[in-house]
Amino acid sequence: MEETTYDHLCTGSLLLDSIRAFEFSMENNEVLVLLCPRALTKCASQTTLLVLLETKIADDKKLTEELHFDMLIQSPTVGLSGGIVMIWKEDCVTVDEVSTTPQGIHAMVKVLPSHTLWLFSAIYASTILADRKLLWDSLVTISKSNTGNWFIGEEFNEVVKARDKFGGNPINLSRSNLFWNCLNECRLVDLGYKGSKYTWTNKRYKNRSSLILERIDRCFANDCWISQYPDASVNHLPKTNSNHCLYK
Repeated sequence: MEETTYDHLCTGSLLLDSIRAFEFSMENNEVLVLLCPRALTKCASQTTLLVLLETKIADDKKLTEELHFDMLIQSPTVGLSGGIVMIWKEDCVTVDEVSTTPQGIHAMVKVLPSHTLWLFSAIYASTILADRKLLWDSLVTISKSNTGNWFIGEEFNEVVKARDKFGGNPINLSRSNLFWNCLNECRLVDLGYKGSKYTWTNKRYKNRSSLILERIDRCFANDCWISQYPDASVNHLPKTNSNHCLYK
């Protein structure tokens, strides 16, 4: 992994033992940096706030303690799917829960000793279209009540444009437009990326005619947040044994 600098904010995900994670650490009063360490224990030692997706754990309190974090917000698993947990170290960051659903955790974050608050929405969108429609509607509702900094990211399970997909059936324009309209109503800006174009694959590399690649993991922010962190970047890293790429 390249040396991490602390003059910008990066965003990404990491798959470890069926756990995808956002990892944030604090270097100075106003700036957050996301790290992509090679092991979850190393990640925990270097971060102040951590969001795990697909935990598949009924109670994440034990995991929180094992990783030496203090507090958590949990969106439980539904059967064998889902599961989101946001954990943090209370001497470094304050996190106040706004709302929690099976598809996301929304919280106001303040990195100490800064006084700057921003809304962080960690999203794990359902694979079921009807549920995603409910998510898009809820994001629009949040945008109407939120006038401050807003950062939202991770797995949306939907492409925006035809160029976001390679292989398989053509994209469903009706579904994509629902997502696109949501983003426009929320006035969210795609933070873009550096590196590999796609973030998910069905891993059928041996038969290229069956290979599907998609960009369904993204990071967005509103203008207020971008003004606060103008040098923010998203870097897609090479895929490991996961069907999602790492990105920081």
